[in-house]
Amino acid sequence: MQEHDFYNTSAKKRKKFYDDNWHKIIIHWVKWNQSFYKMVDLFIRISDSIIELWTWLWIVPKTIWYIWKDMISMDFSEEMLNIAKENCKEYKNITFKKWNINNIPYGDNLFDLVIKRLAPDNLKEISRILIPNWIFINFTNWEYDAIELKKLFNLPPHESINEFRTKLIDSNFDILYEWEFTFLEEYKDIDTLVKMLEIAPIIEDFYLNKEKYILVLEKLFKDNKSFFLTRHKYLTNARKKTI
Repeated sequence: MQEHDFYNTSAKKRKKFYDDNWHKIIIHWVKWNQSFYKMVDLFIRISDSIIELWTWLWIVPKTIWYIWKDMISMDFSEEMLNIAKENCKEYKNITFKKWNINNIPYGDNLFDLVIKRLAPDNLKEISRILIPNWIFINFTNWEYDAIELKKLFNLPPHESINEFRTKLIDSNFDILYEWEFTFLEEYKDIDTLVKMLEIAPIIEDFYLNKEKYILVLEKLFKDNKSFFLTRHKYLTNARKKTI
């Protein structure tokens, strides 16, 4: 399944999952997201031109709307954008755009702040649109994320943090701050885990081979009362260098 198709297909399921199933996952560390939002809050307040790459359903705009700074939030999924617009319709300072991360239709050196959360990136393109000496905030998954499922199905791990650091430096960034951490998600039933895998790109061909994966997961839950999934996150604050 093409990446665009996956996110369009999963958009409505994603909203339903967060409405109906998110509370069923036991998070074994409740403060895992706070540092990201504190950092976003700090830099939005001092920035004049702000763009978020990949809005998903609304997460960043609806969390920081109270600052009332004008902000562009983009995604390549029409369905994701439709849900985000509906969720944020009362916030007139947010402009949603359907664009691709590999071809952002803005000129060079236009934004004070670029924000990206749990999504693919194109660091060359991000560096291009960012004003020198200004900030890129990146919060995403790293090599041990969902490692239990990766090992169970013999899938490759995520990109390593060292690989990403090298790409950042090669893309004309200085790393000002970084924080790596892990926590556990506990799933008490297979239905919640399957619904999560339908909306998260952990297993790329899950839709195409769903029955095969579910057979293995059913045995897993038969042998165990619950399933623990490692989530490995990395928060980075980087500044574009002057040339």
